[in-house]
Amino acid sequence: MTEHPKAPFKVKKNFPINLSMALEKMLKKQPEARYQNGYEVAKALDKTLKDGFTKKPCFL
Repeated sequence: MTEHPKAPFKVKKNFPINLSMALEKMLKKQPEARYQNGYEVAKALDKTLKDGFTKKPCFL
C-alpha cells in the first residue's frame, strides 16, 4: 500500500471523528506512531465510548 487510506469521517460524513482518529492511528505507516499494544487500543476505544461519538476532534 503506497497511499495512506482516507480518514473514515472524510469518506462518510456522519462517521464519528473521535473513532476515525483512533482507527487512523491504528493504520499509521510507522510502527512507533501506532498504538503499541492491545491495552492502548482498548484504552482509546474506551475513551471514545465514554466521551460519546462526536463530530469534534479529540486527542487520543
